[in-house]
Amino acid sequence: YALLQLHGGAYVMDFNDTYRVVAKTYLKISDDLKIFSPIYSLAPKHPFPQALNETVRLYQYLLEHGFSHDHIFIAGDSAGGGLSIAATLYFRDHDIPLPKALIVMSPWTNLAMNGKSHEANKHVDPLFGEGTKPLNITAYVRRNDVKNPYISPKYGDFTRFTDMLMFVGGDELIESDTLDVAEAAKENNEVIVHDFLGMFHVFPLAFNKIHSSRTAWKIIKQYITDKTRG
Repeated sequence: YALLQLHGGAYVMDFNDTYRVVAKTYLKISDDLKIFSPIYSLAPKHPFPQALNETVRLYQYLLEHGFSHDHIFIAGDSAGGGLSIAATLYFRDHDIPLPKALIVMSPWTNLAMNGKSHEANKHVDPLFGEGTKPLNITAYVRRNDVKNPYISPKYGDFTRFTDMLMFVGGDELIESDTLDVAEAAKENNEVIVHDFLGMFHVFPLAFNKIHSSRTAWKIIKQYITDKTRG
């Protein structure tokens, strides 16, 4: 089995030591799981669709080098979570066999930054709420339509998609985006979404420091174990 791990960082921040810990955490789940963590190109030098194109090429590389599509997981957090979903929409639209499942943490699926929780949680989100530094969305999107599903997969069609395990924090600005994607996708696919009350953006990356993070990784471990047994 292979797991393609796509790091977060709003498409402008690079792979860092946190994601090395993520990779090691996935490795501990199963000796049969090989982790691929690309350092994809970043905005503003490389705006959309560069990161998407590189993800598609790497996935195709895995298919061409011994990994069956149903033996590949794609995992990502924040922008990496959105990219995981966007890439899978691209695979579906271009008749590329879909991965076994996606595992996404606080996926950034709506770069238009609107919706129910964008209003409800703007006073409580510690990372992206009122008074925080705004995200440089234009750096990645440029002149493209921000509602293009390959940029903001919330606006995509999830017919003939794949299974997903999703996490989001109850205090997140993007909480409703994750829930909306889960609702749309579950009509045709197995979707499990965990909305953790009072949690912040990408809370599983606190690893063993808080109870909710430990719980999330236990869920992930069980999910991968169940999927690789099937």
